[in-house]
Amino acid sequence: MRIPRWPLIAAALAACRGQASAPPATPPPGYPYAYAVADCAPWDGAAVTLYLTARAADSTDFPWPQLRISVWRGVATLSGQTFSWPADQQVGSATRCAGPDSCQLASAARVTFAPTVTDTAIAGFTELTFPGGETLRGGFRAAWRRTRVMCG
Repeated sequence: MRIPRWPLIAAALAACRGQASAPPATPPPGYPYAYAVADCAPWDGAAVTLYLTARAADSTDFPWPQLRISVWRGVATLSGQTFSWPADQQVGSATRCAGPDSCQLASAARVTFAPTVTDTAIAGFTELTFPGGETLRGGFRAAWRRTRVMCG
């Protein structure tokens, strides 16, 4: 009796796919802490903003320096999705800030969210390119910080 191999091949591919989609454990260099807040897009639609910081934060007063990544979509649409810009100008914005008056806009960004978004954390991978070609990339597991936002 011959055993079909396709179930084994399918299982192996699924296992590899699962490993590839998991966010890496290493955050972008210099930004080991990550937080997520509900936010508003420039046109008052729903958005999510990630703050990757050098130090831990106990509130929504996030410390400097920080990477601030806004994806102009509602949280319900993020699971398992990748968003890139400037290819699509209506997706988001990313900045690197040394302080409140010292920010640099990323010239390109890609954010991939893990397949599961919970009410306590959101995980994924980001790659940000800044003018001059410097690229910061790494994984994040952002703890949700509750904020009251009224968009639209």
